[in-house]
Amino acid sequence: MVIGVLLTVLVLLGVYLSNALQWTKLPDNEWEWRKECAPQYQRHGAIAGDDFPYGRFTKSFVEVFANAPIIYILCVECDQVVVPRMWEDKHLLIDGRAYDVCVGDAAIKHGLKASQLHAAAIADATERNFDFVAIVEEDVLPDENIEWDQDQIDRFMFQLKTRFWSVARFGFRPFFMEREGGPHPGWIPSGMCSDQRCVCQKIASQLCEMPRVGCDMRSSDAYFVHSRVYGVMSRSLWNYDGDPEPLIAMAHVIDVGVMRQLNNQILVVPQWTYQERGSRGADDIVVRKAGGASYVAACVQGNAGEGALAAEVRSVSEENVPVDEELTKVRSVSDENVTVVEPLVR
Repeated sequence: MVIGVLLTVLVLLGVYLSNALQWTKLPDNEWEWRKECAPQYQRHGAIAGDDFPYGRFTKSFVEVFANAPIIYILCVECDQVVVPRMWEDKHLLIDGRAYDVCVGDAAIKHGLKASQLHAAAIADATERNFDFVAIVEEDVLPDENIEWDQDQIDRFMFQLKTRFWSVARFGFRPFFMEREGGPHPGWIPSGMCSDQRCVCQKIASQLCEMPRVGCDMRSSDAYFVHSRVYGVMSRSLWNYDGDPEPLIAMAHVIDVGVMRQLNNQILVVPQWTYQERGSRGADDIVVRKAGGASYVAACVQGNAGEGALAAEVRSVSEENVPVDEELTKVRSVSDENVTVVEPLVR
């Protein structure tokens, strides 16, 4: 009896450790042959001049992303990318055209091709052993009406340092609302959050956290990603065998099936970024803003306790408290493992 119980425990422990490894480990068979192409699709962009140092971005957006150890810019028209001066020594372009030519993925449909560039960036981050990185698509457009002061930037970085997070998304599109119809994509007849998996708890004045998996929240135009999910994201992005079935193919698109597997996602609210060349053309930003506002009104819950949080940030900054002690002070979500939604990955 006792021996049987011990054997069961050992088996379960082995399964747990194996799954934990898969979340952080790159799929070697998919990465090794692509890695040979890296010198051809990785490059640096033109740096913005002194008269316009932030390029197409806003000042505080550039300052926030400068906190990442590296910013990957995914592009097709890479010759037209102008990199903010503050990112000069910490950016890398992932050239979509060069990637297609060398890797041979030119026949893959657009959504999947774009997702391959996200996989290439995450794989490079894994190789370099970065704890987290920033990823930006070339047509991202920050809302010029949103600016963070240094205190807000410090709070954001403090949350990244002290929480068990997977991705931090600066733009989002609540697609689960769009499927419900209504006067506009963000319409909610009841005024309540229609999908409880999409409830987002406030953790700061400009941030909330979605603790559950499965929310159909789209957009990957600008985000931070933590090393704890490099492996599972790479595996989901690359584990596509060409099956023409739309549901199978879409499960491997970065913002459709891949991010949907991750819990503890941090969202910037209201959303800060949009796509200049979105799926709806010129109306995309207007519709995204309307839908995003409805999502925030219905699904973002709680009170962040800004005064207490600001005091904690100042206290930790002044005392230079080690990260482990910070965790005991402010973490509000337990260290649960990020969970894969099995049906989303074939």
